[in-house]
Amino acid sequence: MMGLRLTPQEAVLSIGPEMLDEVACRHWIFTAVRGEFPECPSCCTQLDREDVDRLLNGKNITCALCGVKSSPRSGTVLEGSTLTDRQLFFILALIHWDIPVYQISAMANCSPSTVYSWRNRVLANA
Repeated sequence: MMGLRLTPQEAVLSIGPEMLDEVACRHWIFTAVRGEFPECPSCCTQLDREDVDRLLNGKNITCALCGVKSSPRSGTVLEGSTLTDRQLFFILALIHWDIPVYQISAMANCSPSTVYSWRNRVLANA
């Protein structure tokens, strides 16, 4: 299976009760941005199952080949973001339904500028 795309449409298609769980959102987002066969963001070597599991659990890894340390968000559009995976998932879904930015920011407990930033970022790549 190819990785999902990090889009509002994909988020809406994946909505279910399990997405209330932070871990389920982390797995969904990880697959969306890293694909089914994640690679080291530095040397592009495919990661082994142990490293993928560590990343899926929110842990950092060190690439066995190049020695670069990375987090689940390293080398992705999410690098530097402080949103939780659940916040991001629901921001994406609410963007799909054209909910006003100020309402999304209130529901996601983040600033309107954060929602504007993500809306512009994901719509530009859609």
